[in-house]
Amino acid sequence: MRLLAIVMATCLLVSMSAQGAATLSIVGSDTMSRLVTAWADAFRTVRPDITIEIQVSGSAAAPPALTEQVANFGVMSRPFSETELMDFLRRRGFLPQGFIVARDSLAVIANHQNPTDSISLEDLDRIFSIGRLCSGRSAVTTWRELGVEHGIAESGAPLILGRINPLGRTAVSGSYGFFKGNVLCGGDFHSRVVELPGFAAIIRTVEADPNAIGYVGSSFIESSVKVLAVHESKKDVATGMSGESARRDLSPLTRDLYLYLTLPPGEQPSVTECAFLKFVASGQAQDILTKSGFLRGDDSLSEGLKVSCG
Repeated sequence: MRLLAIVMATCLLVSMSAQGAATLSIVGSDTMSRLVTAWADAFRTVRPDITIEIQVSGSAAAPPALTEQVANFGVMSRPFSETELMDFLRRRGFLPQGFIVARDSLAVIANHQNPTDSISLEDLDRIFSIGRLCSGRSAVTTWRELGVEHGIAESGAPLILGRINPLGRTAVSGSYGFFKGNVLCGGDFHSRVVELPGFAAIIRTVEADPNAIGYVGSSFIESSVKVLAVHESKKDVATGMSGESARRDLSPLTRDLYLYLTLPPGEQPSVTECAFLKFVASGQAQDILTKSGFLRGDDSLSEGLKVSCG
């Protein structure tokens, strides 16, 4: 009987523990994957009772996950599109609530064997776009057309540069849409642009190919590739501005990063959701953000917490 009582007590404790455990799900942007993972790791140290599940395939994954109520939070490197908002409103009867929790920039990268240090938005349009709506000029397909014919191989020997190999993200990525809107003036990518599923793949490809050029989130930059300074016009390229500008607020490719949640009018987030939101707004989370290579967002989350979570 005593053994049976012990077994029953143990089962009761396990059951209570399982019921008391909480899980939060975050879905969305690959750009924010490292930041969200770092936040989750730090959050676990103060709230080990809460498990955080993270799926970061691209910003486009967040709206349907929130609409279908299979995620607590969506992280996006762009805002909801009008179509996504209308679909959410039709399905849920209200609009999602979004906060600008960070800022970063898209950095344009090249191989270290390529002597190019700067590039203009005009030339990026001529390289990546099929219609060249921004530049209105002919396509650029070789490094020679940009005034670069020779690089320096790792051995120190001269290296002949040839056809430019542009790399980008797939359409599910918010970075794809941002580059398309801000560099291509909404035009379409050329078929020669190789679409890769993540920034890590772009970095590895650029690292191995002296003729490659691509774009990555500033927090993903590695020393194995070169960051090009991005300028508004070709006449600014010769000014010698450091490539560091491509990953900070001087870059013309700076953008806002969002955290979304679904909150019906008059309702508050759950206790568990509020705990994570308060952590994201905390000084500890902001330190993690800046150390991860991001710029701070605005005060919308802190202001929203005063209303929603107290």
